[in-house]
Amino acid sequence: MDRKPARYLAVIVFTIFIACAQVSAHPPSDLKILDDPDSNSILVTLTHRVNDPSSHYVHEIEISKNSGIIDTLQYTGQPSIETFTYRYPLQLNAGDTVIVTARCNIGGSITSQYKVPGTNGTIGPISANSSPWSYTSLLPIHAVMMSVAFLLFLLSALLPLAGRRIKAWYRLHTLTSAFGGVLTILAMGIAYTMVSLSGGPNIRVPHAWLGLLMLVILFLILGLAFIRRNVPVERKKLVRSIHLWLGRLLVLIMAINIIAGLNTAGLL
Repeated sequence: MDRKPARYLAVIVFTIFIACAQVSAHPPSDLKILDDPDSNSILVTLTHRVNDPSSHYVHEIEISKNSGIIDTLQYTGQPSIETFTYRYPLQLNAGDTVIVTARCNIGGSITSQYKVPGTNGTIGPISANSSPWSYTSLLPIHAVMMSVAFLLFLLSALLPLAGRRIKAWYRLHTLTSAFGGVLTILAMGIAYTMVSLSGGPNIRVPHAWLGLLMLVILFLILGLAFIRRNVPVERKKLVRSIHLWLGRLLVLIMAINIIAGLNTAGLL
């Protein structure tokens, strides 16, 4: 048995795994707060590396003083592709504590605090979410599951072309489709959860819309697979053709969506 295809598949899975593990770059990577007493304001400097600041950006800044929220500001873009500074009017006195949270429109957040010197002032990042299931912890899981599902659907789409040259190809086709479908549905559930944890709406970027389209096509494919068993003989060929072409369309959309996700994350 030729083992080259298996080796190539292993290399592809490993490569996609490494790439997807880096997608956790979604949230801002740094947030610094500086007090400017001369102008009674604070300077908030953020580092959030993106490709397109009009589609991937810090969309919300929440400012708290001494445990009370004093302002929440919304944005539709960010000033630069990496590091930028906002100034906010805020009068501080010795001992006051300021906490600023910045949220990405794709998902994820970062929180930092500043305590005005006079009572052991401190500055630095703090955890925005003490739960182990945060956006940044779930994102690599979602990315890897979708990548493996893509490979399973790709194999499933290629098997009918090989036909009887592969022993038990139909059974393998069914198994790869089933496992790919389960992984896709689970990954979609994780995507919904992690974006909800970040505090933003789920459907807001092309990557999310393509994901929703993938889910619709997947259910159509699964539905046709069951319907085909009960339709009249003269219609089986038509149902089979639609089923196969929808499968190929699903693979294509998944490939585009993986690229869209990496681009949205600023990795392409």
